[in-house]
Amino acid sequence: MELNASDQILGLTSGKTSGIFTYMGIDFFPNATLRDLDQIRLLHYDYLISDFGVFTPDVLSGSVHSSACMIVGSVSQWNTRRYGSFIMSLEKQRIYQEPIIFLDNLGSKKESKTMKRLYHTDVIPFPYLTNPFQLTFDDLEIFKRLLGKI
Repeated sequence: MELNASDQILGLTSGKTSGIFTYMGIDFFPNATLRDLDQIRLLHYDYLISDFGVFTPDVLSGSVHSSACMIVGSVSQWNTRRYGSFIMSLEKQRIYQEPIIFLDNLGSKKESKTMKRLYHTDVIPFPYLTNPFQLTFDDLEIFKRLLGKI
């Protein structure tokens, strides 16, 4: 990540930046790997948000030890079956001790109802975040409300 001249996070870069930085009271770990995650957890943050990118079996082990897991996916008409299969595979593995909150980043109530009917799982419509690295106060309130459902 890089900060531009106006101190806003501009975006992800392919190059490495060194160490952590704090922006608006939030610590960022731009180079953290799954190996670093245990050390970061020892810092005892109230909230630790890990962005695993595309959720694959390779990153599954890093997310298992979270106190809460929110998985953001797309429940569009063309993706309902795929997201449902993913949810079912997680439930079969039963490796999560804590609840999983499934989110639909397109915020479609109709598709969320379809997921509930077909897969017996709540998928909560979630507002689309144009830039997850520039969360507003309202965005953080949404996360707090979701954590309150656990």
